[in-house]
Amino acid sequence: MGGGTTEWVVAEVEPERRLVIGAALPDATLRFELGFEDKAGGGSVLTQRVSLFGPNAAAHLEGVDAGFGTSLRDGMHAVRDRIDAARQAANAQKRHDIG
Repeated sequence: MGGGTTEWVVAEVEPERRLVIGAALPDATLRFELGFEDKAGGGSVLTQRVSLFGPNAAAHLEGVDAGFGTSLRDGMHAVRDRIDAARQAANAQKRHDIG
């Protein structure tokens, strides 16, 4: 991680529920699992699980932490806010189309 280009692969998709992306590192894999749920009363709840595994995972831990450790929370909040804004716009369009 860091210094070069990393190719990310979408590994799994459950529309409107779950997304798993991963990146192959030398003798290791970095995986992000994102969960999306509707929040009671409106809005969204996002969950994120980050995994680093493989025979050389320990060698990548410091770089992964430096690259993502401090920015994950802010990034997830930005994703949540975009999902909520898109949902609100879609709901407003539906109300406009009906009315």
